[in-house]
Amino acid sequence: LGGSSCRIRSSHEPAPRLARARLGNPHTLREVRPPVVGREDELARATTVVRRVAEGSCALLLVGEAGIGKTTLLDAVMDEADTLGLRSLVARPSEVETELAFAGLADLFVTVESDDLAALPRVRRSALEQALRRVEGAPAVDPLTVALAVLDALRQLADASPVLVAVDDLQW
Repeated sequence: LGGSSCRIRSSHEPAPRLARARLGNPHTLREVRPPVVGREDELARATTVVRRVAEGSCALLLVGEAGIGKTTLLDAVMDEADTLGLRSLVARPSEVETELAFAGLADLFVTVESDDLAALPRVRRSALEQALRRVEGAPAVDPLTVALAVLDALRQLADASPVLVAVDDLQW
């Protein structure tokens, strides 16, 4: 990692309410990882951003060349989010998935149960479930309806508890 730089960009908006953290998050599909070595400063700044999620919306962007540890930092941030009781929605797309419609979205929503989507408007819920391939023989869906359904679902999940949305290798 010598000589390589990893920049962290973040933003924060105050929220209208505080959300209570849940410990031992059942929505996490990650293993515990070894500690981050050589990126302690970046990790400290990134976890500080994540700790502010209960106060409002936050954004964190890890930028740098391939192979310098962005995924390792993201994994450590996700571990911190789990410790804080945040619900983590994670997508890890790859180049081979670029031809698959909604593959990244399906990855992101893998821990979201159908019951979590029950309060969505019927048309949006149906479009999202089709995009996620949760129904058989589903016709093609309108991307705008799916996008609105995702926004509604994220708002609904965030009303229940703080949510971390993480996308690794966003370029795919």
